[in-house]
Amino acid sequence: MKKFIPWIIIILLAGVLGLGFYYLLNRDVTVLGTDPDNIESIRPRNMRITQVDANSFTVEWKTSSAVVGYVKYGESSDNIVTVVQGDYGVTPKKDHKVKVSGLVKGKKYYFWVVSNNIAFGKDGRALEVLTIE
Repeated sequence: MKKFIPWIIIILLAGVLGLGFYYLLNRDVTVLGTDPDNIESIRPRNMRITQVDANSFTVEWKTSSAVVGYVKYGESSDNIVTVVQGDYGVTPKKDHKVKVSGLVKGKKYYFWVVSNNIAFGKDGRALEVLTIE
């Protein structure tokens, strides 16, 4: 019986991981944390990149529920690690505005808009912005 229990655990874990990978591969979001029951209520809407200059850009979006939102960015799509919050910090809101600054002019940056620990991009990829030369 003792040899039987570890195999059951291994089979259950493999099934759960397999479903998780299927779920991730068939979604237009990248999950950074626990998936909420109703992802549509936290999905960014009317997203726009504004105020792009040599050293910064601003991202604005809305959600139908009040959520904690932020931007996570990096210099390559494989290394998106820097987190920037709006002036409101971790206060849940429906209207979000985050300014990313301290950037290098004429450089491409990759970013995710994160809503309640779920990262949103386009077609499963990070969004891109190019600072002004």
